[in-house]
This record gives sequence, C-alpha cells and structure tokens, in this order.
Amino acid sequence: MMPPSEYMKLHYSEDYLTFASNSMCGFSMADALSNPKRAKMHGIREFTLSQFGLNLLNQATYAHCPSHSYAWKRFSPPFADTHCCFSGHGMGSHVPHSILRFAQEPFFGRGDTQGISLTWDEIREYSRYFLCDQIEAFMMTPEGADFPRDTFYAAVERDYDCTACCHTPEGWQSRHLISMTK
Repeated sequence: MMPPSEYMKLHYSEDYLTFASNSMCGFSMADALSNPKRAKMHGIREFTLSQFGLNLLNQATYAHCPSHSYAWKRFSPPFADTHCCFSGHGMGSHVPHSILRFAQEPFFGRGDTQGISLTWDEIREYSRYFLCDQIEAFMMTPEGADFPRDTFYAAVERDYDCTACCHTPEGWQSRHLISMTK
C-alpha cells in the first residue's frame, strides 16, 4: 500500500476524476469497486482511505469547529462527500465510517463488485495523515492559523461518528480515531 502523502501527491487527483462523482454513497462506491473503473484506479484501497479521511475531517470540522468548516473545505482537495447523496444508496446516516464498512463488504453492486481488505495499521496510517498532517498543513494557512486543534481533538475523541471500522478475522471492530493516531 502506498503511503498517504505519496498517494495524495501522485495519484489522488487522477483517481478522483476516475471515480467521477462528488457524492459518496453505496451506488458510487459500488461503481468504483467494479471493473472497469476499479482497474483504472491507481489504488482503490488508498482512494477509499483518503475518502474516509476527507469525509471525516469535513464532518468533524462542520460539527465541532463550524467557524472553520468552510475554510477547511476550501483548503481540502475535492472529495466525494457523503452528504451529497440523499437517495440512501447504502451508506447509513452519512457517517464517514460507512465508507470503510461498505468498501470492505459491499452489499450491492454489479456481479464484478469486490470489496477491499483493510488492516488497522493501514487505517491508522491514513487517519494519522489526515487528522495530524493535514490539520497541521491547514493551520499553516492564514484561514487555519487560529484553528483550535486541541479543542477539536477533544471533541473528535467523544464523537461516535469519528470512529473507524475494520473487518478482522474476529469480526467487525470499531475504534475511535484519536486514540489510533496518538
């Protein structure tokens, strides 16, 4: 698996164009998990983890730092937003961790739709990149200079929507992200 900073720099934009939707839902994800679109992507696992990280930051800044949420969205690369699907295409409540759940175990799609395997280490690496490195980069901008990082992290740690899920040999597990990134 490609490290997040390398993937974001080299392949994310092209994979986002291949994904071809600004909406993240079960329908658009099932499409990306099916050929021929899946075969055109540089990294479906990396793309999925990036969508999770970007949606998580979008949700968390909106919920916990609303005065910075629009500045964050302008700073952020474009992403397929879970809030842009109102048809209920399989991602419950528009929570970011539904991206991980559906990608690992899609429950609809064409016959060639295949889920992806993820590990806690991969989820941790990408979560750390978005929650730490990207927040730090945002804080280096004029609009993000006064971002209340410590307050934000404390709020994220208490927010059930800011969890990740992974299908392990023991079954489905969930973890809060702040504890994973420390």
